[in-house]
Amino acid sequence: MEDKVKGKGEQIGGKAKEEWGKAIDDKSTEISGKVEQGKGKVREGLGDLKRGVENENEDLERKNP
Repeated sequence: MEDKVKGKGEQIGGKAKEEWGKAIDDKSTEISGKVEQGKGKVREGLGDLKRGVENENEDLERKNP
């Protein structure tokens, strides 16, 4: 769950940075914001993956006590 929350935060921060870069016409800041958004999506996906594995393990433990 922690990765998912951090990932969402990175995406929001990255979007704000991207928009700020657009507003001040700074391509470097704009691109940096897009990179942050991508990292956030990856982290969020990792959180989803971890949760899926945890759920699968719980299911297996219930089926095979």
